[in-house]
Amino acid sequence: MNRVLVGVLLASVAVLATGCASPQTKPTHYWDAAAKPESRYQSDNSACEAAHGAQASNPMLADSGAFQSYKDCMVERGYVLRTY
Repeated sequence: MNRVLVGVLLASVAVLATGCASPQTKPTHYWDAAAKPESRYQSDNSACEAAHGAQASNPMLADSGAFQSYKDCMVERGYVLRTY
């Protein structure tokens, strides 16, 4: 009886935790540059993010001035922002 109760309790907690988790949003845009290797993209992206205040804990909003500056930096380096 105790095993059944523990199983029901664990299942309930798992369902509640899954329901409370934030939804994963899929990307809708990507940076494209002809003939640039991935390592170059990583370097360029990191440099532009650092120069314009992007942080994983504080992402830029698409309509912010910071994002526009970051986007300009990437465009200057030869990238084009494309949609899926």
